[in-house]
Amino acid sequence: MASRTTRPAETKPTVVGEPVWLTVAAWTVLPVVGVGLGWLVKAVGVWAAELPWAPYQEIVEFVVRLVPEPSLTIAMCVLGGLVGLAAAFLLRRAGLAVTLDGDVVRLRRGSFTQEVPRADVKAAFWEEGWLVLLHPGGAEVAREPWDLNVAPMTGAFRRHGYTWLDADPHRDRFREWTPGEPELSAPVNAVLRARRLLREKVGDGDAVRELRDELAKLGVVVRDTEKAQFWRPVSAPFPPTPEEPAAEDPGR
Repeated sequence: MASRTTRPAETKPTVVGEPVWLTVAAWTVLPVVGVGLGWLVKAVGVWAAELPWAPYQEIVEFVVRLVPEPSLTIAMCVLGGLVGLAAAFLLRRAGLAVTLDGDVVRLRRGSFTQEVPRADVKAAFWEEGWLVLLHPGGAEVAREPWDLNVAPMTGAFRRHGYTWLDADPHRDRFREWTPGEPELSAPVNAVLRARRLLREKVGDGDAVRELRDELAKLGVVVRDTEKAQFWRPVSAPFPPTPEEPAAEDPGR
């Protein structure tokens, strides 16, 4: 498992987020697409209203009489453009920005912000679309979605002196959760059950993250696949990296 731990070569804050081209594309392409869709909806609506079997003919005819051309076309294009701007805003807000600043890793997505001290970050890695920060005691102090190029993230962490791993060193310790798991306490099983139901309804969101945090307090780390939850105990010895010799047994 390749990794690297170095003295921080970078002292200035580094921000890793969406590339500039993606931001520019979102704020330009989506509004243009929205304008085009607005025009198309208007054209198709007026055309369909002339068909004898088309529904809502009276509503369409009322709108056409109320807003004559070219005002109707302009209004629909403006509305479509506003929808495109709203989509760009939501897309930009959903993106993750990671700031490496001195002895703090700051993660921000929308209104969510988390600061993790350097002392709480034993290592970082990317796995299956997730950026994960590991605590020296084995817990995951952060797990956030990252679907973009991982190379800038890898480089930033290494330049700031963090250990970057190619995979989760605890991956083999995860087991798929089944209802009533006998090795887990009743409260843990209850939270995992509630979390599974919540993921089925709303997917991965803030409420699901809160239940992940609650599981961490109960001593369990959880990761997900599309249809299943996998768990492991929080308390786990951290496997030594290639740069770190295994701790000697004091009894020897």
